[in-house]
This record gives sequence, structure tokens and C-alpha cells, in this order.
Amino acid sequence: MRISKLLLSLAPSMVLVACSSGSPPATGTGTTAPPSVDARSADAPASSTAVPAQQAQRGENAFLASCTACHSSGEFNDTAFQTRWRNRTARDLFELMAATMPEDAPNSLPRERYVEIVAYLLTLNGFPTSGTGSGWDVGALGDVGLGTLGSR
Repeated sequence: MRISKLLLSLAPSMVLVACSSGSPPATGTGTTAPPSVDARSADAPASSTAVPAQQAQRGENAFLASCTACHSSGEFNDTAFQTRWRNRTARDLFELMAATMPEDAPNSLPRERYVEIVAYLLTLNGFPTSGTGSGWDVGALGDVGLGTLGSR
């Protein structure tokens, strides 16, 4: 019940990723693309908050394929996003995305796709990447606090 209330209270103010299912990104929109995951520190030391680099790369690809028709990556690393999510976990972000996105077909992406998109969003917010590890699953997201969003 608590998750339902959280989702209902956040959904109107936070429309998240995966709003289309495979539409290519618009060109000539005047926005600059964020650096790719490969451009970030893939050699960062592994830690409980180090994002698995390959998973984040797949998340970037999934974001480009499934989300950019409705969203820009800038929506997910601005001050408003960081403030809204700072007291939550990556699992909370996953749960909201799966429950509300894509807007016309919530929970229609495979669970691992949502996890990958969460991993990508964390890299947009300065979380280091690590080339080690097999990647996160949904359960592991609950251990990833978002308290440091925007401070890395």
C-alpha cells in the first residue's frame, strides 16, 4: 500500500522514461547529447554504488530507443530530479518507471530493461561505472541509495 501511495503521489509530478516503444530520437532538436557511458570512468573502483558499465551502456541504448520520443536525458540529471529522488533508492525509481512507463503501456518493457535504464540514469547523475560485476538485478537496486545525486 505504501508503494502505491508513493507512486500515486509522484506520478503526476514525475513522468519518467520509456514513453515510446522504439521510436528513434528526433534530430535537430537543439539539445546536446550527454556523454556516452563509455566516456565515463569505466575503470572506477567497484563499490556498492558503482554502476555496472555494460548495463549502463545497454540502458543508454534502451533510453535512446524507448524514451527519447517523449523525454530528454536532461530531465533526469537536473536539480529538480536530484532533489526529488535524493531520499530514495534506485529500486524506488525502478518501481515508478515500471508502473508508469511507457505512458501508453506501463510495465511493458522487460524488467531487466528498466534496470538498465535506471543504471544509465545514475551515470547521468555522476555515479561511477565499473567494468566488474555481472550487473544489478531488481533486488540489488534497493541497496543503491540516491542520497548523493548531483554531488558526485
